[in-house]
Amino acid sequence: MSSIDSILDQIHPTVSGISIPTNDRIWVVFDREIDETTLEGSFFLSGPDQDSFHGPEMAIFKDYESLGSEGEILLSPGYGGLVQGTITVEKIRTDTYGSYTGYDYTGNGLSYRTKAIFTPTKNLAPSTEYTVYVSGDEDITDDIDTGIKSRTVFDTIKGSNLGTGTALFTGGYVGTIDDIVYVEISVNGEPGSAHFTWWKDSDSTLIYGPLKTRQAGTVLVDGVTISFGEGTYTVGDRFSVVVAPPEVFEGNLVWTFQTGSGSIKVIPSTVSTTLTGAPITSPTTTTSTSAFSVSSTSPTNQATNQTLPVADLDVTVTFNKTIDGTTVLANRVTVETEAVNGDDSSITHSGVLTTILGTSGAVLTITIPSGLLFINNVVTVTLDDAIADTNGVTLARDYSFYFTTEYSPLYSSVRKLRLEVGAFVSTIPDDTLNLAIFEASLEADALTWNKTGATTDYYNFVRRQFVTCKAAEILLLNAGGVSMGLKSKRLADLEVSYNPTLMKDILDRTLACMGRWLPALQGGGYAVQDPVMVIKGELDPDRPTVGRLWLDNNIAIAKTPAANSKSIDTTTSRRWKNGYYGRWGR
Repeated sequence: MSSIDSILDQIHPTVSGISIPTNDRIWVVFDREIDETTLEGSFFLSGPDQDSFHGPEMAIFKDYESLGSEGEILLSPGYGGLVQGTITVEKIRTDTYGSYTGYDYTGNGLSYRTKAIFTPTKNLAPSTEYTVYVSGDEDITDDIDTGIKSRTVFDTIKGSNLGTGTALFTGGYVGTIDDIVYVEISVNGEPGSAHFTWWKDSDSTLIYGPLKTRQAGTVLVDGVTISFGEGTYTVGDRFSVVVAPPEVFEGNLVWTFQTGSGSIKVIPSTVSTTLTGAPITSPTTTTSTSAFSVSSTSPTNQATNQTLPVADLDVTVTFNKTIDGTTVLANRVTVETEAVNGDDSSITHSGVLTTILGTSGAVLTITIPSGLLFINNVVTVTLDDAIADTNGVTLARDYSFYFTTEYSPLYSSVRKLRLEVGAFVSTIPDDTLNLAIFEASLEADALTWNKTGATTDYYNFVRRQFVTCKAAEILLLNAGGVSMGLKSKRLADLEVSYNPTLMKDILDRTLACMGRWLPALQGGGYAVQDPVMVIKGELDPDRPTVGRLWLDNNIAIAKTPAANSKSIDTTTSRRWKNGYYGRWGR
């Protein structure tokens, strides 16, 4: 079994190519003919994860920019960087690279090669890295053959035919051996009236037919179909075709390229478009005067929780072309630090830093002297667009990136938070998660009342649980609120909907989690229970009356009137109050 890269003669753009025109096409040339039906899904282009094409028919919605804050609803559930486009195929003669004539003159199925061309539906984004995928079979040990396969039914072999009609062989051959299928006209006429017989080269004594010629096509053997075009057919006219089992190719081929700034939209006429050129194993670069840009940084953009160096810290910026060192001035490279949470006066930071700059080839080194960075700092690096390469091409715009130093305190971890919250934070950067954990950790310290007891392993566990729950609450409340919830899509009818209860349920669980661990956190590891009921003391003047509601509960039992009778020793009887007092007196 051949590998997928071994059957490729040419590719475009080249490996790691730069300054590629934004409306260029992507193509590959195979050293043989390829089954066109296997190219779809096996030869494609990907870019940034902002895909506005969805559904089985890959319908296009609209640009993200026009959707405002609702643009993210078009992000794919899993992979969203697929570039929409069409695949076309050109056939190239193996001997002269000439045009396709539609016939196989040699009769061996090797007269042509396949050039597969991917044409994006709209121009690519400028100064953006794209990835090309040419996929074969990822697992040759199983019984499922995937990826690009070789052609199985080749072109009609050209012969001497007396009639004016032509025959076309199509289909997908599913036989197990290489073979040739022959068709010969046995009755004169046009399609529908002419008849033919057919046989296989591997068993030439077994002749089938006669069958009626049909423009719609007739299945002959093992998936091979023949259809007859308009014209006349004469007895003795013979058509044949080479068929072969599909060849599966192992592995995948992946390479990247970067588009230009957009100023060059078409390939200049001076650029050669012939098939000659460097093979795919020999990456090349160009000296184009466009698209001077940053390729990478160290630390990377949004790098989080970076350990403070003992000595100076070197921040490096790698460009796609050699830098003109004379354009790298102190006022064009700004490094500034501030508190990670923006306004915490208790966090030490140095503000705008004085740095040491140096260039070597395409690398800019920014040295931050020791003593200028502290924990809980966010470091922002900004490069002015006046910085240029050796051709005088400047950056298209100012370029900024940032990283953060160590967060402290940090009583949970990004991994645990992602485990607890799941899909709600799947697209949130690690640094944002760390910031939420940091704020939750500060709150945990403030809520721990029993500081002297906050030393046990159990307290550390309680604090970690509380901080995780609090950080989750911070993130969930900033992820759309309980009124919205996660968005879902049903691609069958392109429905986009919200699930308001799902967000509320998980937020309720988060709040319950905080309530569970808060008492133990406040007690330094020892649970502190809030009072549930308060009963007033016996001497409290507002204590409710207890008993049978006599006004004087200290009256001797013997003097307590029965039922509603009067008594000279009490005023609790209604009859006493209604007039009997005057008759007897006291």
